[in-house]
Amino acid sequence: MKGLRIEPWRLGADRWPHVAARTDTELASEIAKASVQGTEAIRALLRDVLADKDVSEEALRREALLLFTLIEGFSLSSSTLPAPLGESDVRAVAAMTVQRMRDAYPPIGTG
Repeated sequence: MKGLRIEPWRLGADRWPHVAARTDTELASEIAKASVQGTEAIRALLRDVLADKDVSEEALRREALLLFTLIEGFSLSSSTLPAPLGESDVRAVAAMTVQRMRDAYPPIGTG
């Protein structure tokens, strides 16, 4: 996430980035930009993975937003865990989500 830098001194030891973003418009803007970029990147990846499936652009947009929200939730909640969130954990959830989508949408030309 180029340009997104959250300094602990700005947030305080007991404050979360999303809470600080409510009062810091610059931080809120950076988080919003990163979220839009992340969602668009996931949408592009899903479009490639689901190229053989009959998925509308609206459904693809919704699925990308849901997957991004899920991954973002893991990232935020990981700060409460004693060990850092592992890449394998995120990959496993993303893989299960993609498989669910592949199962949910019919192949092109059959629907």
